[in-house]
Amino acid sequence: MFSPLEIKICVQSCVNPRPYLCNNTCFGTCPFNCYLYNNTCLGNCSEVGKLNYRGTCVTDCPSSDNVIYNNTCMWSCPAKLPFIFNSTCHSKCPSTHPLHLPDDSFWNTITCVKNCPKYSSYQLEFNGTCVKTCPESAIYFNGSCLERCPYSHKFNITRSTYRYRYQCVSSCKDYNLFSLDVNCVPLCPNFSINSSCVARCPESHSFVYHERAGRSQCVKECPANTYTISNKCYKQCPDPLVSFRGNLSCLQRCPTTHKFRYMYSNNEKLFRCEKTCLKPRFISGDKCLHNCPVSKPYSKGQTCVATCGSSYPFFHPVKKQCLKDCPQPYVISNNACIQKCPPDSRFLVSNVCTKSCPPAMKLWSPQQKGTVCGSTCTHGFVEQNKTCVTSCSGGQVIINNKCTGSKYCPREYKYTESSSSGNICRKTCLKGQYIQSLNCVRKCSKYHVVNECVDQCPVSHPFTDKHRFYTEPFPKECHQNCKPSQYVEGFYCTSSCNSDLYIATDKICVNKYPPSHPFKRDNLLVGAVCDKECGDSYLIDQKNNCIKVKECKLAKDMLIYKDRCVHECPPISFLDVTKKHCISLTDGTLISGFIFLAVSLVVLVCVCRLIIYRSPMYQTITSRELEENEEESHLLLDRKDDGDGGAEISQEVYDLSSSEHCVPARDYHNEQVFIDNTSIPMVQVHAPMIPVSDELQDVYVGEKDIDENTQVKTT
Repeated sequence: MFSPLEIKICVQSCVNPRPYLCNNTCFGTCPFNCYLYNNTCLGNCSEVGKLNYRGTCVTDCPSSDNVIYNNTCMWSCPAKLPFIFNSTCHSKCPSTHPLHLPDDSFWNTITCVKNCPKYSSYQLEFNGTCVKTCPESAIYFNGSCLERCPYSHKFNITRSTYRYRYQCVSSCKDYNLFSLDVNCVPLCPNFSINSSCVARCPESHSFVYHERAGRSQCVKECPANTYTISNKCYKQCPDPLVSFRGNLSCLQRCPTTHKFRYMYSNNEKLFRCEKTCLKPRFISGDKCLHNCPVSKPYSKGQTCVATCGSSYPFFHPVKKQCLKDCPQPYVISNNACIQKCPPDSRFLVSNVCTKSCPPAMKLWSPQQKGTVCGSTCTHGFVEQNKTCVTSCSGGQVIINNKCTGSKYCPREYKYTESSSSGNICRKTCLKGQYIQSLNCVRKCSKYHVVNECVDQCPVSHPFTDKHRFYTEPFPKECHQNCKPSQYVEGFYCTSSCNSDLYIATDKICVNKYPPSHPFKRDNLLVGAVCDKECGDSYLIDQKNNCIKVKECKLAKDMLIYKDRCVHECPPISFLDVTKKHCISLTDGTLISGFIFLAVSLVVLVCVCRLIIYRSPMYQTITSRELEENEEESHLLLDRKDDGDGGAEISQEVYDLSSSEHCVPARDYHNEQVFIDNTSIPMVQVHAPMIPVSDELQDVYVGEKDIDENTQVKTT
């Protein structure tokens, strides 16, 4: 047998099916110890500045979790190079990143870091390693776990957090603690001064202030409102001392003015002196207590006693109060008030537990608190054959709480009452019962008149009560009349009428206004009320409702007309200047207004006339006329002297029908002018004409005849 020959052929370049070159040999795939790069198999990727990764040369490792060892991407570093820095395995961390950061991953790697990451689980530093928690003996300070605190923060405080137990602090006082050596403690074993524990107080702070148990502070003097004894100050005096607020001192015994030692704190047993011991406290000797002590367990009023005594022979088993009698539902057993007789004394005689009933009390009535002895059966039992039973047998009727042996009542017992014990025969029904078909019942099925049940109220008692807000169930009582405080609504007596009904003055609810009371007025207590009139402070609206004047004034679309509140003024009225009131034209005040207006116009005309008479223009015209008249007078005198007898001066006639009217400012036509010289006769002069306005025409025309006859004496 012959083996095939290996033939090696020299080629210029590798081609398929052996395209990859490694150590001058062409391969179909790169061998195990070579890495593929640009169709070339390299012995190490470092030849081209690359990294080895699964038979391929890469620029960077494909995963951030990869580390680089011997120029190869790996998942973890070997044991001889356990530390990772810049994703490369090292034998130790560099000085720039000296701390070791563990990893919780599967590979359990350790990374070199400059500082422990603040927000990771490994944020604390201990001996060059980032840890989750400080060891038991280490103390936390500034993100590190130390064996002892630095001098700047020399005190350690117990913190008990899940990361560390102790912490370094600069002062214990900041945490309301005391410094004891290098530790911060909540309480000093002896005394404290300025938040430091001391064995004894110095002379400069000779007083000891006992703020509370375990806190004794050295002070220069006792604080205000503290109790003192010797050189000790107390916020509250401890037992057996007692606090006296009179002089803020701690005493062995209270003074006679405040004799009671009042215990105001059960937990700490603190006492203070008081004048009186107020309820519900109890007095035991000179003490005022919340509860009586064991030596004196019973209380007689407020006083604690060892036994109750003959004046208060009984006591409450729980409250330990001495009592003259046991209240219901208690019974008496050995002077104790209890709820049920004990088994060895199960019989009750006058509420006292006994071992047997006396011979005179042969009837027994079993009760929850004991078996009652008596000559008659108690409530809930009836006597049958000298025995107390719960009900009569054979349907027997009951008379005087005894079974009669008959099923029917005697003739004189006309009424019967049904009970759990049987039918009871009665001559009359008991108080609080009603008669219904010769039966005594606790309540009627429908109505009742006095103590008799009826199906409907009779004419003599027609009214029943009705509540405004809910319907009362049967039975209902029939009344002859409603109460004075109630209102009548049909045949019902009610506290107020329904919202759609009105109340007349005789307290009758109606569904419309009666003619005698046509106006509706709202009342908050009883509802709508019918009234004869609304009153002074009210107006009537268009629906005959009484509303307040203020409401009508404030309403935008409402006006006030007399005693009404309307939407618009009636035809015979007009709106005043306030635009809220309507004024009637027929009002007496309006007629008076017209008269006043007419008088005012007349006065105005007179004033105008007076102004015209006194005007300068009128005075000028008058002066000119007077001068002319004087000249004419002299002329007449001259003529008389000449024997002319006096010529008459013709009178001018005024035509008042012309378009422009003139009135005389002064009528000299018929005036006689008198002169001191008696030889001068009367002369007639012309009256000057002054134009006037149309408004004054009628006035002047009416005065014409008067002015024509006016005579003026002239000197």
